[in-house]
Amino acid sequence: RARTDREERRRLEREAAERERRMGSNGKRMLGMYDGGKPTATKTISAQIAAIYEAKAVGDAKNDKSGKEREDVPVFLTNYFIRQFGLKSLAVKNLQNLAAGIRAEKEANQRFRVFGKLTGMVDKDNYDDNYCNVVLQALSSLIGDIKQIKERYSETTNCTLQQAAFGTLEVFKSKYYFTDQDDLVENGEGELQLTDKVKMELINLVPGGAAAVTDLETTELRLDNWLEWLLKTYHESKVNASNVFSSLYDRFDKNHDAVLDLAEFSELLLAAHPAIDETTNMEMY
Repeated sequence: RARTDREERRRLEREAAERERRMGSNGKRMLGMYDGGKPTATKTISAQIAAIYEAKAVGDAKNDKSGKEREDVPVFLTNYFIRQFGLKSLAVKNLQNLAAGIRAEKEANQRFRVFGKLTGMVDKDNYDDNYCNVVLQALSSLIGDIKQIKERYSETTNCTLQQAAFGTLEVFKSKYYFTDQDDLVENGEGELQLTDKVKMELINLVPGGAAAVTDLETTELRLDNWLEWLLKTYHESKVNASNVFSSLYDRFDKNHDAVLDLAEFSELLLAAHPAIDETTNMEMY
């Protein structure tokens, strides 16, 4: 009977988790606001994307400093456009026009496609709040001063292989990325570095592949090709992390109540990441 009760609780929890997944975050529940609209001009969209990235990065930095949660992208965009246009109705109309322009050009324009992916204007079913965190972490690593993203991103189409490698390392080390075992490795000094597998994937992003690489400082690849690769890699890492966590769940559910209490969850995290600190442990719980 006890076994039957545990199985029933797990079934109910799985159903609840599935409902939560379908509902998603506050941002995911707002994706319907992108529907409709008349496509904004391509040139205008390019300028808007750069300005939005900078404003979001600055806003995130302020929230991080004050201990507040970052705004989901759809929430941020709504507030951003209200500040731009004053009236909410006018703001939503312009936001819909931007989304319509992104959808119309997503196949031909990689920069638009990346933006559409991280905002949920494209591929709504797979929207993830962390897509934006990954891209902004990459751009911050590349550009340095987040208050120059608008200017620099507007005029930048390429980056060097060295810049892409450094930016990738910073993304992989950030708390917004689910690091796989084949992503990072420690060097002789105990510092994390990219694995040979990841380095080769970055080299393959260079037009012409390995044969076209001369040195890290001068060999270039398309900036948006790298950003799109980062989103794909992030998605794969999240799926892998979910599979690993599922396999560990029963192992660390010591009292078999189908719920991990803090002690059980902490033990699981320490097994997966021995160097994890107590603060991060509590945040994740």
